[in-house]
Amino acid sequence: MYNMYALVRNSNKYAARDNRHFKNQYFEYDMLAPDTVNEMFAGMELLALSVADSLNPVGDKDQAERILAGRSLLANNGNLKDKTIFLKGAENARRPTVIQKVGEAYHLYRSFIKYYGVLHLMDALEEGSVLEDILIDLQGSQRTNWENIGGQLIESNTLRTFMDDIKTKKIDSWDSIHEFYHDKSKSYPSDKRRHALLSLVEILSLESMVLSTDKIVSLLDQALEHRIWIGEQIYKSRAKDYENQFKNMVYANDEERDIVVGKLEENSFINQQQQELEKFKIRVANLKGQF
Repeated sequence: MYNMYALVRNSNKYAARDNRHFKNQYFEYDMLAPDTVNEMFAGMELLALSVADSLNPVGDKDQAERILAGRSLLANNGNLKDKTIFLKGAENARRPTVIQKVGEAYHLYRSFIKYYGVLHLMDALEEGSVLEDILIDLQGSQRTNWENIGGQLIESNTLRTFMDDIKTKKIDSWDSIHEFYHDKSKSYPSDKRRHALLSLVEILSLESMVLSTDKIVSLLDQALEHRIWIGEQIYKSRAKDYENQFKNMVYANDEERDIVVGKLEENSFINQQQQELEKFKIRVANLKGQF
């Protein structure tokens, strides 16, 4: 919520600093990836559970029912104003742990997950895929868990099978191990897209919606709104460095500060993001024209 500049810039920065001579493994640098999106889903469940337990405690309901109750309360963020939400088991202390801005966090997670899914849906549609075929391909599938193996992401079940094969000596050479990593690296882009689309279907189901042709235009508009919001937050988080009196106190005046750190309006990363936003607007407009 408060440092979008660093979050987005790090994705670009880490990729630019990848100076491997042979980039034969796909290292994930994007902040929106299967592992982080799964953390958002887990975060949404934890927030919903905390809201239910704090505002509507019920002793005999199981966790799934309490999460549903929490989601219902979170659907209207206004109900949470001036409410104290406690989180159990957050730290090894007797004092209660309070979650601040629980509604904002819940809805921001939801927006990012939806944005993540729509980005990959846009890529698929631009490559010529048909929505009906995409939905047929996703039938019966669920979002999977992932592990970060030194920057390469691998599905948890696949990794578990790989480790078992090593233990049973089904895989018994370094060449076979390297081949596994390279094969998973090659399939990662398509595996990630599948995860993103399944995440989109799941987050829409929480809103009692289904992914359909009728919903595409609305989803594209929401993605554009989120992208605009990201751009605004990038600017605001960077602007704080120019407005903070404690950071400015080391300079004689604003002119000296601008010489050292550069002018805000000339920030290359912010300007790059604005250029990418304009390209994104064109992509959205073109896809909306198809529907």
